[in-house]
Amino acid sequence: MVTAMKPLQTELDAIREHFMQTLGNVPEPIRAMADYAPEALVGYARTRGYIMRRPPQGALDVRTKELIYVLLDVVSGNLDGAKNHLGAAMREGLTVAQLAEACMQVMAVCGITTWGQTGWKLCDYAAELERAGVAGHGVEAEGAGRGATGAKARGSKSGGAKAGGSMTGGARAGGSKPGSAKAGSAKAGGAKAGGAEMTRARPVGRKR
Repeated sequence: MVTAMKPLQTELDAIREHFMQTLGNVPEPIRAMADYAPEALVGYARTRGYIMRRPPQGALDVRTKELIYVLLDVVSGNLDGAKNHLGAAMREGLTVAQLAEACMQVMAVCGITTWGQTGWKLCDYAAELERAGVAGHGVEAEGAGRGATGAKARGSKSGGAKAGGSMTGGARAGGSKPGSAKAGSAKAGGAKAGGAEMTRARPVGRKR
């Protein structure tokens, strides 16, 4: 029985590492899926891995992919998920002005409620991140972005999460203040239950 579970646990460890590298945290819905439906998580993670490939393997750059996740979360009203993906997008070079313009495009198609419920809060949050020095300039700035928020992608004690360890008790990040949490961030992805991705993460003592 123990031997049969080893390959699955190895895959779950790799999935956790993927989220730590891309978002800087393991979102709580992902942690819960690993606990209660691990085989389903393996399938989900394969799709996500495909989506989050960087060029030239992937067609879209990661900043654009993260912005798409942000806007899908804005449409669905998932502020926590939008914040998590926004941090990753800004580490890839997204600016507050670009976010605001994108939110206006969403509002023009989906209505003023997207701005009233989520968009303006997200822009305020983006301005905080920018003032905290989180914004980066693509892949080269990814490490610097993590450092600016005190992020640690591995070895975090929060939630009992450790690289190469079990997915259970994964890192949290969601609505923590910029520069206050530890964990790391930048995305080959995150996730949000019932929306763009399952990205309601708990703070890992970092900033996602």
